[in-house]
Amino acid sequence: MLINATLPLVVAVFVTTALLALAWERVPLFQVANARSFHVGAIRTSGGISFVIPLAAALLWWFFQGAADALPLALAFLALALLGLIDDLRELSSVLRLSLHFVVVALLLRLTAAAPVIAHSEFATTALWICACVGLVWYLNLYNFMDGIDGIASLQAVGYALGCAFYVVGDGGWRIDALWALAAAGTAFLAFNWAPARMFMGDVGSGALGLLTGWFALALAHDGAVPFVVSLILLGSFWFDATYTLCVRMITGQRFFEGHRSHLYQRLAERLGHGRTSALYAGFMLLWLMPLAFWAGHSAEPVVAVAICGLACTPLLLGCVLLRAGRP
Repeated sequence: MLINATLPLVVAVFVTTALLALAWERVPLFQVANARSFHVGAIRTSGGISFVIPLAAALLWWFFQGAADALPLALAFLALALLGLIDDLRELSSVLRLSLHFVVVALLLRLTAAAPVIAHSEFATTALWICACVGLVWYLNLYNFMDGIDGIASLQAVGYALGCAFYVVGDGGWRIDALWALAAAGTAFLAFNWAPARMFMGDVGSGALGLLTGWFALALAHDGAVPFVVSLILLGSFWFDATYTLCVRMITGQRFFEGHRSHLYQRLAERLGHGRTSALYAGFMLLWLMPLAFWAGHSAEPVVAVAICGLACTPLLLGCVLLRAGRP
């Protein structure tokens, strides 16, 4: 639970995010509709800078309080945000962007206690470190893919942060306090991003949020505070939809690296609209994913935890099949 010493900082993150978002409404930076857009005309973009700044400042504050991992995380967070801002202003090549993602993620995992470690097995530890790098790069990219309708990316960050903060066992340290700050920032931004959105977070926000939530999933599991299966279930709406859709597009011979509107959440938005689809995802998180995540996390048998994870993803699989996610 949120401790009194952290409450002022969390409130400060919330207020600063709201004030910066208000200020950003005066910035003439707009996104025009493209192949994967669900909006018409131009909408103000790169609003994610309004929560990137206070969250980075909070991470630096925790570093000066003695949290060594907070500094490399803050720097990586800012690097991804800057890269996203450049991409918002002038689209980068996919090869350059992906290469820089791998550099940032590899350095971050080398400098922090987050990647899995196997005692007395250097080969296994190295293999897991490589898997963690690839997985985190994929996750921060898919977070951008999933940021296609009003409110959905902000809701995922808030839901994940609160789910982990309420689940944590033992002393999660500054990382749990940081999750409360993340939830505060995401909630403040939702006021501007909920349908009909007044602004989008842009790549400056989605890539940074993907890095932050993905790193927390690894670090909290490394600390034993939140089992990885809990994070996997809480983040299921994003990674399952994006991974399933990509696989279908590859198997069916489509140009999978181009923009499209065939994700499950996009197919739902075509039928329900932005607000109802995001609300549906929020309800799915609260009523389905969170209870199953808590059940899996407290299961003593790994096989049972994996089975629960599969159960959690079953509605997503059915939705993808019924609505033909990934198919033209």
